[in-house]
Amino acid sequence: MGTLAAVLAAGQYVKTRTIEGTVTDQSGKPVDGAVVKAENTETLQIRSYITQRDGTFVFHGLNSRVDYRVKAESDGRTAEQMVSKFNSKPEVTVNLKLR
Repeated sequence: MGTLAAVLAAGQYVKTRTIEGTVTDQSGKPVDGAVVKAENTETLQIRSYITQRDGTFVFHGLNSRVDYRVKAESDGRTAEQMVSKFNSKPEVTVNLKLR
């Protein structure tokens, strides 16, 4: 039996969420090519994404019952924000301004 089937059979379906946003510099200009990481604070698993030309990023299928640390980095500048498991929205917007 596959993992998903086992989870469904056990009646413990885990809802997922999407975290999306934009990375900008201090002047508000979108940053192309920034590395954005979403870290599951329980398992320490990290997913990464390289921003598009318009500075956007998106992480789909994240566990909604876990806190995530979302961090962006480009040219030595960073920005970070936490997304709480208590935020029940299925789509969370996180805009990060590099410093």
